[in-house]
Amino acid sequence: MTVEIFPSAGDFQDSIMSDLSFKTGLQNGSNVAIIKNLLTTAETLRCVRLHQALAIEGDQGWASVRRGCRDNYREIKHNPLSKVDQFCSRSIFFEWNSCIKKITDAVSKITGIKGILEGDGFVEKNDHFFQAAISCYPVGGGMMAPHIDPLDTFFGLHVIVNLSTRGDDFIEGGLKVKSNESDDFIDIEKYWRSGDAIVFNASAVLHSVEPIDAAEPSLGFLRGRYSLSVTMNRFQDIN
Repeated sequence: MTVEIFPSAGDFQDSIMSDLSFKTGLQNGSNVAIIKNLLTTAETLRCVRLHQALAIEGDQGWASVRRGCRDNYREIKHNPLSKVDQFCSRSIFFEWNSCIKKITDAVSKITGIKGILEGDGFVEKNDHFFQAAISCYPVGGGMMAPHIDPLDTFFGLHVIVNLSTRGDDFIEGGLKVKSNESDDFIDIEKYWRSGDAIVFNASAVLHSVEPIDAAEPSLGFLRGRYSLSVTMNRFQDIN
């Protein structure tokens, strides 16, 4: 597996447009792309603060926080109903939610990358709907087990923005992806920091979030590893 690093979104777009083999590599899981500085510091902080506000307002468990329409805050702690073993919290937003306006600039930059990759297919696809999610894997063992996302649930390549920096916000753990050529996992945290984005095929690449500072006492969901993703999901799978 090749990890390609691009200084900007413009450099990434140039490569996608000029090198068909690179895009093919992303699609078949042999390439992973890192786009540096996709979001500004202010944009990453707005995402983190929005999630923290929702987490404080929400009840524990599978709680819904209503703001204008349908916004969800979820705490997922080894929930037996989850398809993937995980310990995290997640704020989920749809296009019609009111408070997503607070992170419009960040979401727009991700959808711009998705548009480069998928074209008009990202705008509308049968029963798939736009969804933005802010995730927190907390200090004290936040994690997600190795998995591959179902082909029929998500549409297109994944674009995930890192909202934290290992060494500043947490010390150990983080995102890993598995190379197709070996049994070794690649430690993505070595390649990116807050504001950077990863592009990969989550339906072809085994990936996980290794436990975040597992030996440290938990501080709830106010400290840990944060990320922002924008996906197209089947409506029946978003709950």
